[in-house]
Amino acid sequence: MSFGYSTGDFLALLELANELRKRFQDAPTQYKDVSNDVKKLSNVLRVIEDYEPERNLSGPQTGSLELLSQSCHEVLDKLRDSLEKYSHVVSVDRSAKSSIQRAWKKITWDSKEAMYFHEKIDSQINHFSLFLAESTLQVVRETRSMVASCTNGVNKILEDGDGKKRLKMLNWLSSNNPEVKHASIWKDRQENTGQWFLKSDKFLQWFVQDCGTPQERRTLFCYGDEGAGKTFISAIVVEELRQRLETDDTVGIAIFYCDFHEPPTVYEILSSLLKQLFQKSTSQLSGLKSLYDALKKKERYPTEDEILGLLDSAISSLSRVFVVIDALDECRRSGGFEGLLRKFFFLQKRHNLGLLVTSRSIPAITELFQGNPWIRIHADDEDVSMCLRSGLRGFPAIQKTPGLQSEVIATITESSDGMFLLVRLQLESLHGYEVATAKSIRDKLKTLPTSLESAYRETMERIEGQPALHTKIARLVLAWVVWATRPLRSLELLHALAAALEEDSFDEDNLYRIEDIISMCVGIITIDEQSDIVQLQHYTRYEFLKNHWTEFFPEPHSQLTTMCISYMRHETLQVGNTASHSQLKDYLERFPFFEYSAKNWGYHARISYSNVREHVHAFVQSDIALPQSLRVLFTDRYFSQTGQWCSIAVSPLHPAAYFGLEECILYFLANHVTRDMKDDGGQTALHWAARNGQVEAAELLLNHGLEANLADKKGKTALHYAADQDDSRLIKLLVHYKADMESTDMDGQTPLLTAVQDLNLEPAQELVSLGASIKATDSMHRSALHLSALGGSRSIHITKFLLARGACYESCDVENMIPMHYAIV
Repeated sequence: MSFGYSTGDFLALLELANELRKRFQDAPTQYKDVSNDVKKLSNVLRVIEDYEPERNLSGPQTGSLELLSQSCHEVLDKLRDSLEKYSHVVSVDRSAKSSIQRAWKKITWDSKEAMYFHEKIDSQINHFSLFLAESTLQVVRETRSMVASCTNGVNKILEDGDGKKRLKMLNWLSSNNPEVKHASIWKDRQENTGQWFLKSDKFLQWFVQDCGTPQERRTLFCYGDEGAGKTFISAIVVEELRQRLETDDTVGIAIFYCDFHEPPTVYEILSSLLKQLFQKSTSQLSGLKSLYDALKKKERYPTEDEILGLLDSAISSLSRVFVVIDALDECRRSGGFEGLLRKFFFLQKRHNLGLLVTSRSIPAITELFQGNPWIRIHADDEDVSMCLRSGLRGFPAIQKTPGLQSEVIATITESSDGMFLLVRLQLESLHGYEVATAKSIRDKLKTLPTSLESAYRETMERIEGQPALHTKIARLVLAWVVWATRPLRSLELLHALAAALEEDSFDEDNLYRIEDIISMCVGIITIDEQSDIVQLQHYTRYEFLKNHWTEFFPEPHSQLTTMCISYMRHETLQVGNTASHSQLKDYLERFPFFEYSAKNWGYHARISYSNVREHVHAFVQSDIALPQSLRVLFTDRYFSQTGQWCSIAVSPLHPAAYFGLEECILYFLANHVTRDMKDDGGQTALHWAARNGQVEAAELLLNHGLEANLADKKGKTALHYAADQDDSRLIKLLVHYKADMESTDMDGQTPLLTAVQDLNLEPAQELVSLGASIKATDSMHRSALHLSALGGSRSIHITKFLLARGACYESCDVENMIPMHYAIV
């Protein structure tokens, strides 16, 4: 790097961050905040280092980065010095992780010292993130035209006394940081590609829009097949906008990358865009501050309507705003597409807002853009040629044979069918031919995969062609990536694979390195830098494996169930009844796969029960493993205020009902397990089924005579818990079996009042339609309207429903307050 203090100094900073990151990797829970901060800081520094900014940064920018780097070095030096005080304690063999854990327990940090490092490192992360966001354009496009803007932005944060409050408010709005993903995408794109798109008439017309442009012309819909390069085009557009509009402080630019691994909601998209616009438009921060101060007192986040109102204000303060939404088809389907676009079209009527959306050509989406200009995204031949020339540099046999490179480029370009992804897969299939004869390479060209499916089949053949153990591990990894109920983080996956050995005790020496796992999977999985989630490189790989899984791993859920249960039954993973709450957290940090196993084993078992029957029966009758899993599943319930675990007394029917294992329920009923047995909280298996929305399991228990109106120690019946679910079928079922709709719990609440307080509209509607009294009040004489009013703007639909059904808006509680008083407060 060419800034004041040299490349070596920056690399030293990066090495220091990595050193501290490694030292903290085995630290227990009480050091979690600082450990996570060091990890995040290390990731940000690596992203900056990857950009080779020495080719792009000018004097003022390098000065800002120098200030940030020196400040960061001082903080990390202090942290290292603090750890050095305990060097005699933690100087243990790194291979002995249990020794490291014991050594860490001998360190006791003052809470003020820990908070100091947490705040200082968090501040450094925010400073570097802002620098990265504002300098990405210059770094990747070798331009210096935004020097003043970047420098002023960084200096403002460093000098502004309210900077910390501002960053806290923005992070409160949204934890999403699109710049990290944007930087990763931009780094992977082939330089100078996408020019055909930027020079197209429709893009240029979209770019020059103003308030006089018809609304339908201010939205540009960009569609394309899977692997056509839509996400790269989104990144290219953002960089083009930033370059062209860099000197105009009145223009806002915001980006959101949807991701099929974690499909975003409308709320998450809007809040992220709002956060980005507030970073540009500081004039509207007073409105955000007012809302932040008001809602923090109530310990709640803004509603979607409140986010939309702030977004309207932020856009109004700017002359123009451009929003790019990538992969709309990967947004959460329920209310996602139409609801999001409806809000943008509303904003376009009021402001100069340009919207660009990329997506696959799906009827549910394309019909929403009728009347808007469309552009088909595809792999342009020139772009493909540039990509191939770059990718073939590592093939000396091709480079040194006259005419062969042109032949390879022509063959792949013709067969790629407009898909960048297929081009990359075809390049992958040439691996092993770096040193080969011209004839063998030409023969390989004749057998290159010509579709994504054939390319993925070839990849699976490469996996199957490995040594048997590597193939087994790769299959298990893919099973977890495809069939887990939620994405696994890298360490969770490594512990899951260790459980596959089915040994009596857990040995951390059985953990693989994540680099080896990626290698065994021949590179088709990646680790997301921001979330640490293990994922497939492209959603089409996911769809291929979902659709053809029986060819490679016919019973995935059987294996996943077995791995979950085996992990929880390891003797070394028993925390004991005397553990404190902090010890449990420390325990879950050390054994990260336990939480997933405890919360999800039953869902995998439900799908594969006939194959895992014996494992399940043994587990639900375990005196140690099952209670421990329930403590993790229901932490708040089983941990008392005295600092000790409550006793756990359950029958096998309870977990079977919770996870909807009907065959397991029948087995234990047939083997004389008491159907009405209550747990330590007075709940029957029916309560557990209702708490988790298991309609079929509840019906099975009711058919076998379990009483519908039994109450737990809080006075709640199964119908109270059913009112807290989104599925009204459970309510119909319980009422059919004579559940009392007017039964009250210890707070005097009926099931209807429970539904209203939790703002569950559908259960409330179902209860009223079945005859539940809308006039019911709780022990404080609060009616359904009182409880609805507590929800603020989020409760508008349920409030309208109650009023339409004749709820009294003048009823008074014990303090003579009517629902309107609640709404105002």
